[in-house]
Amino acid sequence: MINVKQILLWVKGGIASLSLYLLMRFVINPLLDSMRISSAGHIITEIINAPILIVSIPLLFLYSIIGFGLDAVFHTGIGYESLNAFPLGIIFMEVFNLFYFFFIGVFIVWIYGNIKKRK
Repeated sequence: MINVKQILLWVKGGIASLSLYLLMRFVINPLLDSMRISSAGHIITEIINAPILIVSIPLLFLYSIIGFGLDAVFHTGIGYESLNAFPLGIIFMEVFNLFYFFFIGVFIVWIYGNIKKRK
């Protein structure tokens, strides 16, 4: 049986993950873009952005599948990026990013709790 403390811990993990994603997206990435002038700054920026990109791989696959479906229906001619051609597609991606990163945090806390329970 799942108790309320466990659910609150999951929500706390989700909020922490979502906060980290929003911090990276709206604060850290704009600051890092100003460092891309030199080759060393470009390398540092890519190293910092790599974990978010790796975690986002399933999300990018989902967006490309939806984009190919939209291209098949509406014949946009831009392939997997068809989701970006529609304003509702962009809104869908932004909202789904928030849900995705929230549930990544919930999943990480759930895995940690299971590992801790086994020991």
